[in-house]
Amino acid sequence: MLALWLMVFSYLARFELTRKILQTFPDQCSFNMFKESGPTKEQMDQASYVYWFLGTGWETKLADPKEQHTEKPNAKIFIRCEGPGGPYLTTCGCVLSAAFTILQDRDALPSTYLLL
Repeated sequence: MLALWLMVFSYLARFELTRKILQTFPDQCSFNMFKESGPTKEQMDQASYVYWFLGTGWETKLADPKEQHTEKPNAKIFIRCEGPGGPYLTTCGCVLSAAFTILQDRDALPSTYLLL
């Protein structure tokens, strides 16, 4: 049902007249999923999030971080991160943590995955 609504919404957003209607009446056009006023305090208090992370790597650690493993990764880890409140602040924290990890452990990353 949501996919059908998104298809209709994307079609209507292409035209200037219907786009103005969508922007003027977001409540009615989205069946109250989107509101110009944003979520209420009660909705924010009831909100929660769940993030799943998948990591791959090696079971053994090399002595020198500049060395590269010769075999393919042989270990996987799944991490579930959940908490109360909206995911707004948590998303920022996750992105910043990932960025700091990349910056701090840049030498330990495999060269094939390093895009910097």
